Amino acid sequence: MARIFTPFNQNIYNIFLSQRSRTARYIVIYFAFDEYDIGMDNRCIAFCDSGIGGLILLKKTVAAFPNENFIYFADSANLPYGDKTRDEMGKIADSAIKILISFAPKIIVTACSSLSTFMMENRRDYGVKIVGVYPIAGKGNGYVFCTPRTEKSGYADTLRKLGAKVVGIRGLASEIERAVTLGVKPNVEPFFDGFDRNAEYVSLGCTHYGFIRNELSGIFPNAKLIDGNDEAENEIKSFLSDHPREGGGGEVCFIGAKSDKIAEIYSKII
Repeated sequence: MARIFTPFNQNIYNIFLSQRSRTARYIVIYFAFDEYDIGMDNRCIAFCDSGIGGLILLKKTVAAFPNENFIYFADSANLPYGDKTRDEMGKIADSAIKILISFAPKIIVTACSSLSTFMMENRRDYGVKIVGVYPIAGKGNGYVFCTPRTEKSGYADTLRKLGAKVVGIRGLASEIERAVTLGVKPNVEPFFDGFDRNAEYVSLGCTHYGFIRNELSGIFPNAKLIDGNDEAENEIKSFLSDHPREGGGGEVCFIGAKSDKIAEIYSKII
C-alpha cells in the first residue's frame, strides 16, 4: 500500500514555490520524495481537482500502480470549478496545470469533468500527456448529470446530439464536498426532484458524484450508473504500463490549502 506523504504540505510546497529555476525546484522534489533519479519512467503522476472529486480515481490508480509516486493538487481555493465562468475557468486551468508541470510529471490527470471538458475545447500544448475525465452518455432513457460549467460546454452539445439529456446541477458538488469533509451524509435528494425515477441510466458527469453512488441508486433504482472515471482509468493504465517506474516510489503527496484534510479523506476511501 502506498504511504500517504503529507510532510510536503505547506513547508516544502512553499520552499518549492520560492525556487525560480526548474533545477532548484527539482531539488526540492528530490528531497520531498527522497528520490535522486527522475528518468522519464520514474517521474510522478500528477492529479488535480477542485477538492475531493478526483480522490476515487486516484485511489484506483494507486492500487493498480503502488510503486509509482503521486501528487494530488486539491485546488480548494477555487471550489467548485463547475460554477465558474469561461474566463474564470481559463485562468484556473492554466494556473493548475502550470503548478503540476513544475513537479515534472510524466502524466497529468485532470480528475474533474468541468476542467477536462474545458481543456478539450481550449487545447494548449503543455508538453506533457494529459488525461481527462469526461461524461459518457448511455443508451435509452437516462440522464447525464454534470455541473453548470460542463452543461454549457461544446462537449455537452455533442452528447445531446447523441440523444442524451445533459443536466447541470448547481450546488451538488459543493454539498458533497461539505458532507464528505464533515463526515456526514450528504443531502442530495432535493437536487433530483422532478426527474424521471424510472430512468434507465444515470451518468456521473462530475467526479464528485462518485461519492453518492448509493444515494443515486436509491433515487433511480432501475438505472445503470455510468462513470467517466472508468475510461480515464483505462487510459492511465495503458500509459503507465508502457512507462513503468523502475523501482522505489510508493508515495502519495497532497498539496493545496487543505492538504491534511484531503489526505485524511483519501485514507478512508475503500
